[in-house]
Parts: sequence; structure tokens; C-alpha cells
Amino acid sequence: MNCAHCVTCPPMPQSPSVSTYERVAMAAEPHIKRPPLHRFQVMIVLLCALLNALDGYDIFIMGFAIPYFPDDFASSSMQGYLISAALAGMGIGSVAFAPLADRYGRRLVLMAGLTLNAVGLTVSALAPNYWVLLGSRVITGIAVGTIATVVVVLAPEVVPRAWRSFAVGTVMCGYPLGSTIAGFAGAALLAAVGGSWQGMFWVGLVLCIIALIATVVFMPESTAFLLSKGDPESLQKAAVTQSRLGLEDDAPVVQADEDEVRKSPATVRLLGRELRTLTLLLWTTYTALSASFYFISSWTPKLITDATSDKAEGALAGLMISFGTLAGAALYATVGHKVSPPRYIVAGSVVAVVALIGFASTLNGGFALMMAAVMGITVYGAMAATVTSTLVYPVLARTRGMGTMIGVARVGAILAPILAGYALSFVSIRSLYFSVVVLLVLALLAAVSLLSLSRKTKQSSEVQSLQTSR
Repeated sequence: MNCAHCVTCPPMPQSPSVSTYERVAMAAEPHIKRPPLHRFQVMIVLLCALLNALDGYDIFIMGFAIPYFPDDFASSSMQGYLISAALAGMGIGSVAFAPLADRYGRRLVLMAGLTLNAVGLTVSALAPNYWVLLGSRVITGIAVGTIATVVVVLAPEVVPRAWRSFAVGTVMCGYPLGSTIAGFAGAALLAAVGGSWQGMFWVGLVLCIIALIATVVFMPESTAFLLSKGDPESLQKAAVTQSRLGLEDDAPVVQADEDEVRKSPATVRLLGRELRTLTLLLWTTYTALSASFYFISSWTPKLITDATSDKAEGALAGLMISFGTLAGAALYATVGHKVSPPRYIVAGSVVAVVALIGFASTLNGGFALMMAAVMGITVYGAMAATVTSTLVYPVLARTRGMGTMIGVARVGAILAPILAGYALSFVSIRSLYFSVVVLLVLALLAAVSLLSLSRKTKQSSEVQSLQTSR
């Protein structure tokens, strides 16, 4: 794909036109041998993880700020909406705003999201009343939903295909790491600022501004996005990025095939004939896993406290799940290249079912705590593998595919804890955990179907290749 109008743009190798389902087959192949990563690539992946960590911090600080509100600031029922407002905003951001990255570029939308986040944090810190704070939390949620979606698309686009699982796993470490930092640092920050709840938002604003500056200075545009646009200016920018990545003598990190260059984001339909099956399977898998994860992570401390009458036991169970979440993302980053995403989801779902049954059967003690950690490892690891699976979408529809999947799953993530609260009035704690097995089995079945789809596509591609060679 050469730039005919610019002599400074080096030749870009052409790649054969491939369909989306051929990408599914390619994505199902593990990558045992991996080329070395350039230090600039590592820096970009770590920067994306940092942005995701800041998102985790910005979302979770509200839970630590609420106890320090003045008595007449918000009632208990109104306080719940402050937490839900950010989650609802995240859904809006991932579905409505993150897809703009397919049209205007990953880098520009990231900078816009960080700017919006800074506005939301500023308004939160200066909020004179409940309603202004509520609106600011929606703004923050929209920004976080946009940023979290774009970084998990951008990071694997700046590394070779064999390193994509590393990029996704590393970035997904960021969110639980940020929420953990918010938990551990919350009390210290509040003590440092004299118990003023606004202080946590000011700290978040400073971190956001630093992240915005780092993004402006260091974050490149996705090579895949630039190549897919196909115009001379974009191709020249892609060549410059290739040079910064230390790959000027190699093939591009991600090549855009000719079909993608001719497609605009508007012409790619996620529920069209070619993408419908893939999209529905990804939605089902991620929604089931997200609902399971948010129920387990949000309700376990309280449920174990109620079951054992021991607050320390409940807190420890929650901590083990948080530890497992981080470990799950790190594990996928380390070994994900050896197993295809659908196979990883299948394996993770099976182990998660076993761990959940073991946890629900005991609910306390050392074995239950070990199973709590295993649940965090397997469920969050399977979620990371599902995120990697969205990379089979065409480049100019990739953020939309990712954002829509996250937005659909967000509904399940919000409803699962709410429905669990109602269910507690007529079912036991143990039965409630056993019911989550249904969600994990649903994710397992969808992942098996995704694996079957990739196998059929691979066989079809091989037959087509043989016929062409004849």
C-alpha cells in the first residue's frame, strides 16, 4: 500500500484481502514464538494500563467520599444514585462516544476523554449540592467509559499480533489496580486533607492532567487505524509511527487489507450478515462473564459477613477476589499467546464453575478463600480473553464493536447486583451463589460456539485456498 503522493512515505507491504471470519480463524491460532518488543511499544502499553488504572480510581473514590458528606447533603437512597451514575455514564461512553475513535482516531478520542474526565472531576470537587455532584459523576462515567474502551483497542494495535494478549492483559490489570489503590489510599488521602471529601477528587484531577500531558506527548496514533484510512497523509503518519516503534525495517505491526480501506465505519454493520453471529456470541459471552464478575466482586464481602457473622472474614474474601482479579489479568498477559482466546474462555469458565461450587459449598475457611481467589483469576481472565476476541473486527469498526459489547454487558453488570439484592429476601446465600453457575455455563456455551466458528472458518479457508491454487 504505497503512498503515491509522498516521497517520504516508505513502501507499505500489501496484504491479501481477508474476510472477518478469516480473521476469526487467524485469531484462534496461538502464537508460541514471539518477536521482541521495542521499548516504545512497552511504554505505550504501560501508558494505556495507567490510563485504565486512573479510570478505576476515578470510579471507586465515590464510595470512600460518601461517608464524609455533611449530614444534610444526601440521604442514603440518594447516595446510591451517585455510585450508579458513574456506571451508567460508563455505558453511555462505551457505546456512544468510544466508537468515534473509528472515525477520528484513537489518540484524539483519548485526549477528548481525558479532558472530559478532568471537567467531571473539577465539577465534582466544586459541587455545591447533590444534584451538581450527580451530574458530574455522569460526566466522569462517560469519560471513563470512553477511555477504558479505547485503550484496550489501542494497546494491542501497537504491538505484533503474537503480543496482543500481553497488551490486553496488561491494560486490564490497570482497572482493578486503580480501584485497589483507591481503597488503600482513600483513608490516607482523607486523613491528609482533614476529612474533606473534595480532596480525593482534586487528587484525581491532578493525576488526570498528568495523564493527559503524557498522552499528548507520547501516545501515537494506531498504525492499524492510519493504514485502514488509506489516504496519503495517513500513510505518511503510519510510516512515522512505524519508525518510532522501531519497526521501520520490518512489516507493519498491523496491516490493513484492501477491503478495509474501502470501508468506512458507517458501512460496517455489527449485526449485518457477515458479523451477526460473531457479534452475538461476543455479547453473550462478555455479558454473562461481566454479570458473574460484578455480582461476585460487589456482594461477596457482605454475603460472607452475613453468613459467618464476621466482618473480617467478609473483607478478606473480597480482598482475595480483588487479588485474583489482578492475578487473572497478569496471567492472561503472560500465557495468553499460547492459547487462543476462545479456548482460554472455555478453560476459564470451566475452572470458574468448579471454584464457584467449591466456594458456595463452604463459604468460609481457608478453602473458601482459595476458591474466591480462583474465581477472580478465572472470570476476569476469561473477560480479558473475550476483549482480545474483538480484535477480529475490521479496524474501522473495532472500537464500535468493543464499545457496544461493553455497553451491552454493562446492563448485565448493573442488573446482577440489584437482582441479587431482591433475591436475598427469598433464597439462601448458598443458593444465590449456585445460581451464578448458570451465567458461567452460558458464557462457556457461547465460547464453545465461538471456537467452533473459528474452526469451521479455518477449514473453509483452507479448502478455498486449495481451490484457488488449482
